[in-house]
This record gives sequence, structure tokens and C-alpha cells, in this order.
Amino acid sequence: MGKKLLAEVTKDMGRCHVQKALALIAEGASLDESDKEGDTALRVAALNGHTDIATALIDKGAKLDVKNNFGSTALMAAARNGHTDIANALIDKGAKLDLKNNFGSTALMAAARNGHTDIANALIDKGAKLDLKSNVGFTALMWAVWYGRTDIATGLIDNGAKLDLKNNGGSTALMMAEKNGDTAIAAALKGTAGTDHPVPARLVDQGMRLMEQAICYGQGVEQARAKGYAVDPNKSSPTKPHVRRP
Repeated sequence: MGKKLLAEVTKDMGRCHVQKALALIAEGASLDESDKEGDTALRVAALNGHTDIATALIDKGAKLDVKNNFGSTALMAAARNGHTDIANALIDKGAKLDLKNNFGSTALMAAARNGHTDIANALIDKGAKLDLKSNVGFTALMWAVWYGRTDIATGLIDNGAKLDLKNNGGSTALMMAEKNGDTAIAAALKGTAGTDHPVPARLVDQGMRLMEQAICYGQGVEQARAKGYAVDPNKSSPTKPHVRRP
């Protein structure tokens, strides 16, 4: 049995075909050959949520980052359709996080666009680049804003996503939120918008030392005070800021 057959068998959602695919893998079928659409068995499993097949393929050493004819990888497929276990397995095994498909979209953009918060958080935690742009100039933050994915947008903001970038139409994330009437996301964006180096709220909540903040974000005591920090020069850390949200 060839690798191409394995990819085709995996495309069928029926249980008998899942078992057949698992049997082919166990028998040593070739893993990485693609079908006419460029899909490998791993990408098909990731797309359709066949966790058993995906796990077996990963454990057998299937290539993780093969692209189909549209430039989509297994991780992008799992991120798009919200198959968290498969996405986590791919991330843990070292799948490349920042590859783009033919439309310039990354796995993080796919998760943000479709509202899959757990996958977005896993990608962010593993160091996925936050500010890459798709072919239409959208970042992951812009996709989250456009589709009203508040939790993902907030997570991206907290982790330092750039707020002043513009898409190909000249819109920033804040402009998009206001156009959509999304007051929650607009408020989150306004809380840090207009600064060159916004301090992520997550770092404040963790009690990051003031000196570390100054070094990392180019901010001094006066700038910290201006942002609402209660700064005591005799202490090594600031009091939690009183952030006034619009």
C-alpha cells in the first residue's frame, strides 16, 4: 500500500476507514506522500480531527510541515478547525509555528479567526510571531477583532501584539473594532493604544519589577507615573496601576 492511499483512506470519516488507516500505519505504509490536492495523511487527520491517526503518524515520524497545494500544513488545519489535542501534539513535536499558506495566513491567524482560544494560547506561549501579516495585511489581532474573538484579542494585546499596524485598507485593529461596534475589544485596545511600548497587563499582574519594566519597555519612572502606576522610588516594584479604561 502506498502513501497516497493512506492519505485517501484518512479522508474518509467512517470508523472502518479510521481502523484501516491505523492498520496501514502499523504495517509500515509510507507516511508522507500527498494526494492530488497535496494533502498528506497527517494534514487530513489534523483537518478532520482524527486524533488517533494523527498521533500514530506523529509517533511514526511523519513529516510535520508538509504543505498542500494551498500551502496549508497540518498545524494550520488543526488550528482552523479547533482540534486542540492534535494542534498541541504538533506543537510539542516541533511543528513550525509561523509558516504561511498561499494566502499569507499562519496557524495563529487561523486560530484567531475561528475563535479557538486554547490553540491560540498554546501558539502564543510557544513563541509564535504575533505581528505577521496575511496577503490582505491582517495580523492575528486584526482577525480576532474582525470576528469578535474577545478572549483571543485580549490575549494578543496582553502579550504585546502591535496595535498601530494597518491592513491593506489602511485600518488598524482599533478602527476595525469601532466599525464593528465591539466596545469590549475597543476598550482593551484603547487601554494601551497610543504608546510606543505598551506594558502587557499580564506582566503587571505578575508583579514585574519596575526596573525590569524600564529596561524591557524603555519606560522610566515618570512615564510609569503618567500611565497610572503608583511608583515608590524606595521599592523595587510598582503598585498595580489604576488603569482607566474608556
